[in-house]
Amino acid sequence: MLAPHTSPLFVSAWRLGPAGLLLVAWGAVKGRPQPSGAMAWLSILAFGFVDATCFQVGARHPRRSYSLDLSR
Repeated sequence: MLAPHTSPLFVSAWRLGPAGLLLVAWGAVKGRPQPSGAMAWLSILAFGFVDATCFQVGARHPRRSYSLDLSR
């Protein structure tokens, strides 16, 4: 385990933070308008919360991998 004393919330924030900054930087370089207004930022925060929650659920309940036998 890479960081045994951290929570899934910390790991998801560590993953989402740089990705969000990279997207904002890419938008600035491309000349795209940045989000403005409370509703835009609320939508961004809601998406981040849902994504972090999905990451936590996936970390706590990993999917089983199934193999498909196509040799028949």
